Amino acid sequence: TLLLGGAVNKKYDLLVDSAGRIDIPGFGPVFVGGMTFDEMSVRVISKITQKTAKVPVDISMNPRNTITVFFRGEVNSLVPHTVGAFATVTEAMRLAGGAKETGSLRKIQVRRKGITVAVFDLYELLLKGVKLRDITLMDEDEIIVPPRGPVIGITGSVERPAIYELKENENLETLIVLAGGVLPEAGDLRMQIKRVAGNER
Repeated sequence: TLLLGGAVNKKYDLLVDSAGRIDIPGFGPVFVGGMTFDEMSVRVISKITQKTAKVPVDISMNPRNTITVFFRGEVNSLVPHTVGAFATVTEAMRLAGGAKETGSLRKIQVRRKGITVAVFDLYELLLKGVKLRDITLMDEDEIIVPPRGPVIGITGSVERPAIYELKENENLETLIVLAGGVLPEAGDLRMQIKRVAGNER
């Protein structure tokens, strides 16, 4: 909440947008993302006094609203959680302790009033840094973690040897991409594929 005294005599209830900016009517946008309240106050007051030096300025912060998110499926904590009004899927999942080992990281669903509004692949964030589908949640959204799909292990001359969950139609080439590709020093590449048969060999 921004109060401008003197001849201006205005009160503004302003929001920090998703880009970390506050748009002050008559003064323009101010970037405040990641700042403490005191740092933000100094930046906003400086912006205002550049144009109108003698206007008294008072700034206060209203408490964030909260929402309730529900969880279903292979999640470590299935109890409803109260999260901040601008929480995303990954933030809510962290509060719920994440997915179980038996849960999928690649098909996390967000259902809103019975309709699936997003399917989130956590690999996109973990391996590529893409947050496109890490949507902002709404009150009473459900986060559903289905059972894990097929898992394949890869080791040897790759950037990130690990066990990966594959989606339908993904193949050996996809697996190598997920693992960060073949190391440059690998030279002549030879691959060996082992498959468990009947839980015996």
